[in-house]
Amino acid sequence: MNRRGPFARPLSALTAAGIAVAAGAVDRPNLIVMIVDDLGWADLGCYGSTLHSTPYLDRLAAGGVRFTHAYAAAPVCSPTRAALLTGRHPVRVGITDWIPGMRAPANAPLGHVEDRDALALEETTVAELLREAGYQTWHVGKWHLGEAETHSPSAQGFDVNVGGGHWGQPPKGYFAPWSLPGLEEAQQGEYIGERLPAEAVRLIERRGFIVDDLTDRGVEFIQRHAGRRPFLCYLAYNTPHSPFIVPRPYWDR
Repeated sequence: MNRRGPFARPLSALTAAGIAVAAGAVDRPNLIVMIVDDLGWADLGCYGSTLHSTPYLDRLAAGGVRFTHAYAAAPVCSPTRAALLTGRHPVRVGITDWIPGMRAPANAPLGHVEDRDALALEETTVAELLREAGYQTWHVGKWHLGEAETHSPSAQGFDVNVGGGHWGQPPKGYFAPWSLPGLEEAQQGEYIGERLPAEAVRLIERRGFIVDDLTDRGVEFIQRHAGRRPFLCYLAYNTPHSPFIVPRPYWDR
């Protein structure tokens, strides 16, 4: 990825949080939280980027609140997510590297931290607190905080889990058919990836892309359930984390 300057990497993991307030329900607002894997804060037009086109996120920022003195809790995936969900520093929750993390070689000159391989169930998440307060809680997208069988979003306060498992990337890639819990195969589309064999490109072009499907599922939840009870929609995108795959018009650009 294009990392600009020595401080770009630490700022890349946590990107955008959108908060939508339902009309007439300001005391119990609906919450839409988006975390975009490896998108830097400076990659958004609302923060001054002239290289990237992010009109919808810019529109959310224009109608809401922008944080200009915020900082990601960690430079990589899992600890940032653990901190965002619990409000605690990665060291406090015992996750300071992506799961399962780097393993130091036997001859390493320095010791290596032994992290947890999952967010501990005794940790209290924002989803658990909101569910206790009567909220509907939906997790859509990347989890990467533990095994699906024992430490899934469903075990951490989310009523619905779509796509969340222990892996950092979907086992079968970012294009259908998915191998993810609760996520059906998407519609076909034209997508192309970086440095992919010609046959792989042809295969991708006949399949849908996970970003579109996650967005559709999030919108579906909101449209179906808005107005019944207040909700938290935690929408965690897998990309632009590598491998780099985009719709063909953007690739051509």
